[in-house]
Amino acid sequence: MNMMTTCAGTIDAMQTMAVPTAETFLNEIKATIIDPLSNTTVTASDFKTLVKNELDHFKHAGLRAGRRVFLEARSDVQFLSRFIAVMELGGIAIPFDAKGTVAEQQRLVESSRPDYRYLAGSQQLEALSQVSTEEYPLPDDVRLFLLTSGTTGTPKAVIHGVSNLKARIENGRRAIALEHRRSCLSVLPLHFSHGLIGVVLQALLDSERLVLVPPDLGDPRLTSQIGKWIDAYGVTFVSGTPGTWSYITRMSSPPAARSLGRVQMASAHATEGLQRKIREWASGADFFNCYGMTETATWVSDRLVGDGVEPHNVGSGRNWNSVFEILSPDENGVGEVAVTTSSQSYGYLRDWKGERQTEGRYLTGDWGRVNQQGELLLLGRRSRIINRGGLKVSPEEIEREIMSLGIVNDAVVFGASDLNDQRTSVDSIVGILVSAGGVAGETLDGPEMEKALTQGLLKTLSSHKIPNQWLVWDSIPRRPNGKPDMVAIKAKFRQKTP
Repeated sequence: MNMMTTCAGTIDAMQTMAVPTAETFLNEIKATIIDPLSNTTVTASDFKTLVKNELDHFKHAGLRAGRRVFLEARSDVQFLSRFIAVMELGGIAIPFDAKGTVAEQQRLVESSRPDYRYLAGSQQLEALSQVSTEEYPLPDDVRLFLLTSGTTGTPKAVIHGVSNLKARIENGRRAIALEHRRSCLSVLPLHFSHGLIGVVLQALLDSERLVLVPPDLGDPRLTSQIGKWIDAYGVTFVSGTPGTWSYITRMSSPPAARSLGRVQMASAHATEGLQRKIREWASGADFFNCYGMTETATWVSDRLVGDGVEPHNVGSGRNWNSVFEILSPDENGVGEVAVTTSSQSYGYLRDWKGERQTEGRYLTGDWGRVNQQGELLLLGRRSRIINRGGLKVSPEEIEREIMSLGIVNDAVVFGASDLNDQRTSVDSIVGILVSAGGVAGETLDGPEMEKALTQGLLKTLSSHKIPNQWLVWDSIPRRPNGKPDMVAIKAKFRQKTP
């Protein structure tokens, strides 16, 4: 085993917890569901009736335990009732985004091998030709496949069981104060763990109210109402990605009633500027930077954001029953982050070996170190690390520093060898920028922008980290979770570069 550095104060958090073992979520649902767009309210009792109706429909259609259902994910009661009903019957729900292209949806089908497809608005289960048999049998409590975003390649189906989902709910109760869980607002897509498990499933089982808003926050007619809805429904909890918060803080007036108790940012890092805007917008609420991934059923740590706290500090895992390790740290204490947590999934569908991975560690693929306070500082993805003359460079660190200068609207950095997906040493670091007004309102472009960026970065970064090739684009392709779409970025770079 590689030697590691452990985040201080987290080991005792792994003491055995009493995790519910019930095979169902239905009887535990307590939240009233509110759709502010249609101004409709569904009580917990009425929602359970809807789930039971879906159960009867599934049984009549011949759906059996262990069968996989490709469910179109929407932020509405119909999807949630079908999602709960599939799991209640012993089936495996596979939420997907119907907005993807035919080719994208086919890749999702190939990754998860569903038996049926169930589209929103349809009352018929469509039988698919996939064969959902594995070399090794899956555990009996498996109820959910969540598909990764495919940021680093082909989407992968992550296997979740009742046991690790229940553990995740218990961890949320442990980490988030009861008064902050009372009324939750959902603004995220429900085919990813952040929205589906972290917000919606937790709220269904644990809150008085769940307010469902479609994740179309680019539409100002929707986003401009967020602050008003928070006031109208006494919302106490909101979690979002940097992209989500960027829309909200720009398009919506802040809530006036000050009901918010806790707001969160997760899935990707935001600049100090955006963090400051969120704190101002949600004035009076605690603002947490959270860390998690699909493979651990969302969050495994959090850190209260405040003055003097590094923007990439995600705290320790104590409150989330998690332990971090830094594998093979270098002389600066930097290495790959591994996590052990009670909410860890069974693993990936095609890599399933019949061994529960929560007994070991999950290698996150993230690069980080632990500060003197025992808190995890995330430096970026291991797959994006640039080897420049034997020196490891984190593109995410450079991107954060670029954005902190206030010269551009967006930025992404990568090594030239990444164009061929190689990991060899590179001489060139490329910076892609989205232009904006410069310092003191001046407009910077060409050599003037390059000079301002280089001079600004040299104040906080070593010279070997400074990009030596700069390009300005109208926009940078990003995925729904806010992370850069490196496949699209590289393709666009090849097209625009001789």
